[in-house]
Amino acid sequence: MSKIKLLTVIIFLIVGFSFVYSQNTQAQSPIDSVAHQKEIGRGQMKNIELSEELNLNADQRTRINDILQQRRSQLMAIKTDTSLSKQDARAKIRDIRRSSSRRIDALLMPEQKAKLDNLRAETQKKQKEMRRERKASETTETE
Repeated sequence: MSKIKLLTVIIFLIVGFSFVYSQNTQAQSPIDSVAHQKEIGRGQMKNIELSEELNLNADQRTRINDILQQRRSQLMAIKTDTSLSKQDARAKIRDIRRSSSRRIDALLMPEQKAKLDNLRAETQKKQKEMRRERKASETTETE
């Protein structure tokens, strides 16, 4: 008899935890869910976050997504073009990025552009720090 009670309690706990877990996962916003992030990809996830942070309107979002899609296509074409030297490929990639950034900047309101400029500066600062740390770790490994 005690085994039946124990089994009943265990089943009850499993069902209860399953219910609580399902409620918690449904409460998460789609942007926060890891599965959603994997589904749409890192680049699109970043675009969604940026869109929210800059408070873009629907027209801005659409136009910026079009620019970014075009940029992705151009970058993929360069990556698959075996006739380009590394220097030429890097130069073309830099030009494409600059051009798309200028086109995006033209779509933004002044306060949105200022915020984006701050975000870009923060990103560059983080990237420089990561490069410094990588160089420092490489020099300590070779010693």
